[in-house]
Amino acid sequence: MAGLALNAQGQDTRKVDSGSDPGQENKPLLDENPSSNFPPPTDRGDIGPIWYSFDLAHKRMEDGGWTHEVNSKVLPTSLDITGVNMRLTAGSFRELHWHTADEWAIMLYGSARVTVLNPDGTIFIDDVNKDDLWLFPAGYPHSIQGLGPDGAEFLLVFNDGNFFEDGTFLLSETIAHTPPDILAENFRLDKDVIARIVRKESLYIFPADLPLSLAQDKAAVGGQRAASPFQYTFKLSEMAPTRKTAGGEVRIVDSGNFPVSKSIAAGLVTLRPGALRELHWHPNASEWQFWIKGKGRMTVISNEKRADCS
Repeated sequence: MAGLALNAQGQDTRKVDSGSDPGQENKPLLDENPSSNFPPPTDRGDIGPIWYSFDLAHKRMEDGGWTHEVNSKVLPTSLDITGVNMRLTAGSFRELHWHTADEWAIMLYGSARVTVLNPDGTIFIDDVNKDDLWLFPAGYPHSIQGLGPDGAEFLLVFNDGNFFEDGTFLLSETIAHTPPDILAENFRLDKDVIARIVRKESLYIFPADLPLSLAQDKAAVGGQRAASPFQYTFKLSEMAPTRKTAGGEVRIVDSGNFPVSKSIAAGLVTLRPGALRELHWHPNASEWQFWIKGKGRMTVISNEKRADCS
């Protein structure tokens, strides 16, 4: 028999009747997840995990920064999207690399310089600050460098739930596994120069000196003659809210105002205490959330009368 037990005040009494736990408890974890510890009576069935904390994800520590990720391996319901949280100290690089998924990013802290190489040989270089975005298309070589005074931290989003950050194509690995005579011929360099740049270990994340000014870096690679015709960054920090109500505001960035972002759209949502993002659904795309600050309660309703509040 199943039923809903309410007291005279209309409160759910199952917490009193069934919620005792005389065994071991992880009280700090339970306190952080009250809706999982004592789910509301509207919860039903099991829709699988709907969230995972980056604080539980293993960090890859490097000289110059760190990275950790949440993909379908730790969040099985995230079939379409992977998130990577990365930190670079001032001057440090995420090595020039490329991968088979699009990379969308939002800056969470500090400043960075990003570069993108186009198939036609042109290059895009720009500086990004807190709340700014970038989009690197799949297969396009790109790099990220932390700027002063304290580098950068950012969230990377990939349109592939099976994406693996350690599995990207690295320039250092490509060079290390190409015969030296081929490298010398390809780049028209002396073999002793090639010997100095080939490394046994990949760079991945590594420290370096702070770069020259943005204008100097652009001039060094060919100036306007080599400049990319495409804009791969978006200044979300300068954007007015798309919609603003008494409960909060949202800034929406999609291919309409950020044309290179063809596979990923985003909304930066701010809710005031007690405010609600209206009950909604979107049958044509998955939604992946990253909570920047504050606390909230989220409910997901699935088919077969399944529901989960977290």
